[in-house]
Amino acid sequence: MQLNVELPLREQDLAPFHAAWQAQVRALRDRDFRPADALDLLSGLDRDSQPRWLRQRLDRVPDIVGLLAQPGWALPEADRAGLTGALAYLCEADDLIPDHEPGFGLLDD
Repeated sequence: MQLNVELPLREQDLAPFHAAWQAQVRALRDRDFRPADALDLLSGLDRDSQPRWLRQRLDRVPDIVGLLAQPGWALPEADRAGLTGALAYLCEADDLIPDHEPGFGLLDD
């Protein structure tokens, strides 16, 4: 059985997520986060227990890490910071929806 859920969210509904994301971006300045840390996180996940839609998104993480690692890629600094912040948020287990919550922990990541 498949269940599709659509959440009609307004910009103000997303404010807590934007704030948490920005907090992760700011926290990057205070810690030694490397985008490759996201690959370590992926290697520790039981991917078979994750929903298909999540596995499809997690499959893209190595490509993002590879993009950030390419010195010749002329990625604007704002885009680089946004992607790095997204990876840092993914690696943060205690975010808006704690990652240990079964089935939903990575929903906000």
